[in-house]
Amino acid sequence: RMGDYSYTLDSTTRIDDRLLINFPKREALVAGEAVSLTPTETKLLYILVRNMGRIVTTDFILNRLWPMENAQEDRLHVHIHRLRRKIEVNPEEPAYIIAERGTGYIFRIQPE
Repeated sequence: RMGDYSYTLDSTTRIDDRLLINFPKREALVAGEAVSLTPTETKLLYILVRNMGRIVTTDFILNRLWPMENAQEDRLHVHIHRLRRKIEVNPEEPAYIIAERGTGYIFRIQPE
């Protein structure tokens, strides 16, 4: 359950000219088009954006998303993949959500 997850970022977080995220509404504005996010995608994106520019370990993310379960990395990969399909220009060559081999993920700070 994630209804009571509190978001401390502004309701709308501007990443760059192409991407805006509204965490409370669970929605991203991608090149002007509204894209709805699942609760898990929202929480995942929030964790990454809140730590923008820093590597977030896979274990940290798994413990935040599924604290009561022994969630496996595969499950996280699925959600990362879906999120990339929604927000990246080219999901195969992501510009936002970057995998750090064997460590975790980093949400890259976008050049202005």
